[in-house]
Amino acid sequence: MGKVLIISCNDSYDYHTRTKYVKDYFQKRGYKVEFLTADFDHRSKARYRAKRKDTMHYIHVKSYKRNLSISRILSHIQFAKGVRDYLKHNSYELIYHCAPPNYTIKELSHFKKKNSDVFLITEIGDMWPETLPIPKIAKRLCYIPLKRWENLRNKNLNNSDILITECNLFQAMIESKAHAAAKTLYFCKPFAGRDNFICPDFGLEMKLCYLGSINNIVDIDVIARLVKVISAGRRVTVDIIGDGEKRERLVSEIKKNGAEAVFHGMIFDEYRKRDVLEKCHFALNIMKPQVCVGMTMKSLDYFSYGIPVINNIGGDIKELVSRERVGINLDISNSRTLDRILHMTERDYLEMRGRMKDFHNQYFSVEGFDRSMDRLLKMEEI
Repeated sequence: MGKVLIISCNDSYDYHTRTKYVKDYFQKRGYKVEFLTADFDHRSKARYRAKRKDTMHYIHVKSYKRNLSISRILSHIQFAKGVRDYLKHNSYELIYHCAPPNYTIKELSHFKKKNSDVFLITEIGDMWPETLPIPKIAKRLCYIPLKRWENLRNKNLNNSDILITECNLFQAMIESKAHAAAKTLYFCKPFAGRDNFICPDFGLEMKLCYLGSINNIVDIDVIARLVKVISAGRRVTVDIIGDGEKRERLVSEIKKNGAEAVFHGMIFDEYRKRDVLEKCHFALNIMKPQVCVGMTMKSLDYFSYGIPVINNIGGDIKELVSRERVGINLDISNSRTLDRILHMTERDYLEMRGRMKDFHNQYFSVEGFDRSMDRLLKMEEI
């Protein structure tokens, strides 16, 4: 029986978005799968131990309180060195690495040079430092250190046997910057929406939802303006699942602009989450314009519950929403996109809602993920 090691610095995040399905894929094909992760949880900022029966190995890392901090960088360097040391004493046939951190990409690249018989799959789930939510002037002033950080990734990807990106936007960026061939493999999740959606009082009420971290990349100003426009003609409720340093401001701005804000906090139970989300008409996928992202985890959750999105980010999600008609791409300065929301009929909305299941199954199903993995590994004859 072959052995697979899944390396992820943020297991609590990556497990439900990707590595659970990677594990299931290889286990169904007879591999023994183990996990290597940090003992610190990025979300809760607390020490971490997975509450499941998988074979887990932990690397002790420095804790940190702020997402943008020297302490976090040092924690990631410590993790990368821990991966290097762990692999000196443990052998595997295949390694699946969820990146970033970029430091771990560098360490695994050096490992692969010395261990060419180990099959290395690298997945780019975020583009650091390009996606950092910092002003352009700060990026210009810090050009040299940020470029060195970026090159930890760009100069160390060609040693991967398979290179995966989470969206086409990242694929294009990687192929341009790192000159390495990559394949897009969307995240997956079982569909949990209802086949039939009852739409009471659609012309009188609109229920919106926001799911995920409430941090400095969420465009609260756009959400507030959207709520203000809609609430001028009907009742608006915004259900919020998640938490973060901008929670109080988000709740305050929603209320100030005429809507009810219902804060549920963090919900990890899928049934409780569905109970909240499935009653909503639209889900908010709203980020600041400087955020570089082609697909969001919250959009995967929204689609898996069968909810159309109001979206303002570009890349893959914008293209899919437009082409498959599973939501509305919002330009807050364009009255026509606002009119689409304000004047949508119940019939038009139910037709949009009815497309969600087929759309999800086409792009984000577990079965589709397995087929894509089959194609990738067959190409490399593993």
